Amino acid sequence: MFIRQSHYRHVFGKESKADDCYAGLKVTNSAWDSNFVAANSKFVAVAWQVGGGGFLCQPLSKSGRLPTNIPIVAGHTGPVLDFEFNPFNENIIVSSSEDSTVKVWNIPDEGLTESLHDPVSTFDNHSKKVGRVKFHPSAGNVLATASGDLTVKLWDLEYGEKQTFTGFGDIVSDIAWNDDGSQLVTVSKDKMLRLWDTRQAAPISEVQSHLGVKGSRVVWLYGKNRMLTTGFGRTSDRQFYIWDPTNLAAPLHKEDVDTSAGLLMPFYDADTGVLFLAGKGDGNIRLLEMIDDKPFFYALTEHKSNVPQRGICLGPKMMCNVGECEIARVFKLTRNGTVDPISFKVPRKAAGFQPDIFPDTASNVPALSAKEYFDDGVRKVPLRINMETLMKGEVTTTASLTVSSAPKQVASPAPAATNAANDSAATSALEEKAKAAEAKAAALQAEVDAWKEKCATAENTIAQLRAELEASKSAAAAPVAGESAATATEELAVTEEPAASEEPAASEEPAQPLFQEEKGEEWSD
Repeated sequence: MFIRQSHYRHVFGKESKADDCYAGLKVTNSAWDSNFVAANSKFVAVAWQVGGGGFLCQPLSKSGRLPTNIPIVAGHTGPVLDFEFNPFNENIIVSSSEDSTVKVWNIPDEGLTESLHDPVSTFDNHSKKVGRVKFHPSAGNVLATASGDLTVKLWDLEYGEKQTFTGFGDIVSDIAWNDDGSQLVTVSKDKMLRLWDTRQAAPISEVQSHLGVKGSRVVWLYGKNRMLTTGFGRTSDRQFYIWDPTNLAAPLHKEDVDTSAGLLMPFYDADTGVLFLAGKGDGNIRLLEMIDDKPFFYALTEHKSNVPQRGICLGPKMMCNVGECEIARVFKLTRNGTVDPISFKVPRKAAGFQPDIFPDTASNVPALSAKEYFDDGVRKVPLRINMETLMKGEVTTTASLTVSSAPKQVASPAPAATNAANDSAATSALEEKAKAAEAKAAALQAEVDAWKEKCATAENTIAQLRAELEASKSAAAAPVAGESAATATEELAVTEEPAASEEPAASEEPAQPLFQEEKGEEWSD
């Protein structure tokens, strides 16, 4: 009998003890299709039931039952629908809400001591609720968002909106990047799967996907050039499809899973090729090992629990305990108001690092900047970190490549290489920001100088017009004065003529009145 060889054939999930879980959570009662939980190696975030809208962001080290008056992030005016941590800065988290805004938050290392109301920045270019946010896998500060206004937007977190995709027939349910960010895939409630080139406004191709009326999810299978969607058939049977992005005429494979009401949430670990399928309302989590050729996957062991899940998330690989052969850590949000970490391990007795189950993983240092991505058109896959040196407290970063390039190793000599890389990335970001500010200041100064020149020209024009007006007034007043003098001379001549004989001559009779006065005497014959 042939038995397929696999390093992960016997992987199992181990739930954390109560002290390592997070209890007493006021989880949102929103009906939106979201995970409602996110985590990195510093924090765990949970969508919170609160007036207006907010979410909890709790340090991983502060587990157990949480106090009732715990501080939260509470800057939205509507329920929070989705959030995600920045993969290159663990203190930055982006949230979206029914209030149609996207907000960027900076969480201090020690966590919140009081509720946070003021975001680092707010983007309000969407006109309806924003239901999904996804960070670019290799470019720093690049974000994709999907909204009820039937658009998907790409953002530079420093400079705002950069691109908009339209043409959706209904609300976009999910979005996913490929590994170098050159393509974006979307699924929407109009039952269509669309593939986009991020440099173009129209989709490369689109095809009808799952035929059920409920929502759908999509994930890109990095390293295999495949996409996987989950959804429902016409009879509410849960299913997943595997797609080839170069040919969307039909799925490579269709798989009916079972019949249930809860959507299947897919999470893919690109390092091991293991896919985690968790149904909303289920207690179990299915594990599949994805392969390149038919049958495209093999079923692994299934983690079972009698506690149903409201949502789950997959933590970054660098938080795993490599010495205990932990290949993945899942955070399970339950209906009981708890978050339960589940550690998935490969059962091995051998001590030390196991290179066959721990290939290099994605780095926490961006391969390129947002400016390079948007303005220069650069496309790179994520940088890689060697897991053995990570376990020893040292870090070796494999240089990120363009698609056509060959791998190149870049060693980091110091144990604090991760911090140095982060500092270098932060310094580069600050330098870029300073250059942008200087360019903006120079442009503003040029505008000010131009306006000064225009004002000086306007003042000269006004002075000329005033001079012309005064000259016109003088020219108009001169002939009037001459006419007045001539008229005065004529009048003087007329008045002087009778002065030569002031008394009438003796021969002249006195002037008779115009009417004779009647005497009252009768005339005699």
